[in-house]
Amino acid sequence: MLLPLITVAALAFQVSESIEVRVVNVDVVVTDRDGKPVTGLTKDDFEILEEKTPQVITNFYEVRGGVPAEPGAEKSAIALRPRSFIFFIDNRTMHPVLRKDVTAQMAKFVDTAIGPNDQVSVVTWDGTFRILTPLTSDKTVMHKAIDIVAGTGTPMSVKSDFQRVQEECNRSLKMPGVPVKLAYDQCIGSARIEAQRMTAYSRLMLNAVELAMSTVAGVEGKKVLVFAGTDLPARPGQDLFQWANGRFQPYMRGFDAPIEQAPMEYRDQQRAVLESITRTANANGVTLYPISALMPVDLNVMQSATAIEDSGGGSLRSDNTDAAHDMLARMTGGTSAPLSRMSALLDTLRHDLDSYYSLGYHPSVDKRGDRPISVRARNRAYTVRARQSYAYKTFDDQMRDRAIANIYTPARESDWKIQLHTGKPKLVKKGQYSVPIEIVAPPNVTLLPRDGKLAGGFVVYLAVGNAQGALSTTFRQPNGVEITPAEEAGFRRTPLTFGADLSLREGENLISVALVDQASGSMGFARATVIASGE
Repeated sequence: MLLPLITVAALAFQVSESIEVRVVNVDVVVTDRDGKPVTGLTKDDFEILEEKTPQVITNFYEVRGGVPAEPGAEKSAIALRPRSFIFFIDNRTMHPVLRKDVTAQMAKFVDTAIGPNDQVSVVTWDGTFRILTPLTSDKTVMHKAIDIVAGTGTPMSVKSDFQRVQEECNRSLKMPGVPVKLAYDQCIGSARIEAQRMTAYSRLMLNAVELAMSTVAGVEGKKVLVFAGTDLPARPGQDLFQWANGRFQPYMRGFDAPIEQAPMEYRDQQRAVLESITRTANANGVTLYPISALMPVDLNVMQSATAIEDSGGGSLRSDNTDAAHDMLARMTGGTSAPLSRMSALLDTLRHDLDSYYSLGYHPSVDKRGDRPISVRARNRAYTVRARQSYAYKTFDDQMRDRAIANIYTPARESDWKIQLHTGKPKLVKKGQYSVPIEIVAPPNVTLLPRDGKLAGGFVVYLAVGNAQGALSTTFRQPNGVEITPAEEAGFRRTPLTFGADLSLREGENLISVALVDQASGSMGFARATVIASGE
């Protein structure tokens, strides 16, 4: 995938940034032994630990029916807080019959659970990352994107790689004149290659999940990613090796008994990638709800009319993927389910959004990096689901996230009305264009007295992306203002105008600009689309 290039003419002046007081908020779902929401708890019913150290809960409220249980000034604000949903479909190997079921249930969820203040984005992965629609509140657009998924497949969706290796192993076992040990070694060789391929494939697919989450990192409110996937093993190859050992066990004895195991390095690599995804989700405030849409063997037999001696391989494969999905859900505060229970999972998601507790605390030390956190109910009969880590983000980090989010969804918070103008793209060299831009903003910079003058500053953030999710590095430029009191009237009459030259790749480029006043915190966002083409 080609990433957009971005170079911007440098602007002047460095100003200091304000110090902020941070509160870490953790949303918590509490259920009883029957899985029903537990209501009426207070902050004294909870314990929250950061890096195993107990924290003092300073902020607390309960939400029931989507609004705070106790009346107060926050009620209307929380009730109107946007909810953002990403439907991520790993469509590379999803069987058409299963894909039809997945998309039908997503469409039903849109009709029954998405409110007027909610937003939905539909994203697919089939070896290529595609945003079929960025966050939108238009249900017609949502349904159109879901319909596109329902009608789109790949050649890999009829037979999985797992089943292909099974067929190879069965053929080797039944081939006349081939010693059983040689057939087993050939089978294990194919299984080892498949484990390696699955490890690489999982990394690429989870990179796409991470990219999807980056599009909502700067979006306010509750954020959910419903992940409908196929093969995502917790231990790549373990299921296939176990199946092969079981398949050859009746034919091999003693010294030659089938005992090969999947390479441990693939398991370790996979766990590292899965943990990285959960940390990214928690850092961006995204809860994961994975759904397993694995193709069963009998469905493959129905389509190909070729029987596969499965010997329990389907169950092993399902358990392997379920373990990975469970890890993603557990560490981000969500829950997972097989496709047969997708309707129940979506009902759980609906209840999670309508009934939860919000706990807040002040972190002991402001430092970069991820920190493990855990939330427990003092009543151990209750089940608690919450994210298990958070990453400290400075205000600057958050503004970078918001600039990226504004690429795909117009920022709702924009009290500084800025404009972004773009010129005509000019070909620089094959595949690369230069595009002039101009940013115009009202001169509303907050100026404070300092040494007989008026001083202030603002920061410009600029990012470029495309519909496939490719993103540039976010450019950041502080700008200082220092004038005399006599100059203020003239300063206020003249708009802030400055330009830059962007270097963009060929095709559609989505440009986002954000400005923030360093004294008042006022923000402004603008965006534009530029199609760089040789035509």
